Amino acid sequence: MMLLLAILHKNDADYFIAEAMGVKIIEEEAYKKISKETFEEALKELKNSDVVVYTDFPIGEMNELNLKLIEEAKNLKKRMIFYEDDISVLKEI
Repeated sequence: MMLLLAILHKNDADYFIAEAMGVKIIEEEAYKKISKETFEEALKELKNSDVVVYTDFPIGEMNELNLKLIEEAKNLKKRMIFYEDDISVLKEI
């Protein structure tokens, strides 16, 4: 099963959690806006993924392309798990 967590910045707490879980990470440099190349890589991975986990992340100029990934996941009818604070939802994976 392929799991996608969207694009994570290298300094983000979610990055370290995903790394500890052994999840494939599409990463962007800390404090940099998500590049077109990184977005295209994530889009490719999204199309091959079975499950998308997303969080209630703050949206700003640096990561606004993650919203486009979520919309694309919905359009592709991907199984989506919303993770807020309760790690038990990840047991569904």
